[in-house]
Amino acid sequence: MNGKGKIKLPGPREEVFESLFDPELLEESITGCRELVQLEDHKYRAELEIGIAGVRGKYSVILTMDETAPPHYCRMIVYGEGSPGTVDAEAEMKLSSHNEETTMLMYTYEAELGGKVASLNKTVLQGAAKVIISDFFRRSKKEIKKEQKENS
Repeated sequence: MNGKGKIKLPGPREEVFESLFDPELLEESITGCRELVQLEDHKYRAELEIGIAGVRGKYSVILTMDETAPPHYCRMIVYGEGSPGTVDAEAEMKLSSHNEETTMLMYTYEAELGGKVASLNKTVLQGAAKVIISDFFRRSKKEIKKEQKENS
């Protein structure tokens, strides 16, 4: 399964890039996240509870920001296991300045699923991926704005 998209995020590119590594922002932004722990620089463990088309369960996930070129590029590797199955994914994010106060983030992703969750219809899985990614960026946008307000 793969996909791509883009979103405008508030703030200069450098600030938005840094926010991608903020454990608090990640924990608040990841759908179904119950806990997120930073293991080392650019590596996190997350405990998620999520459901897709009636297949609900808990996942233990490792997120690794594998390659970075601040503030332009980041590659994220995701591996998760849980009662509904496994997920092995890679996402690339490219950031560019839209204007002084806004950053354009373009992303691509590829994911392989295993277990019960992999048996779901491809269209259902693509739709669920779109919703989860949109939710992540909507929440990220909200958290970035909240942080900007607190810092001004």
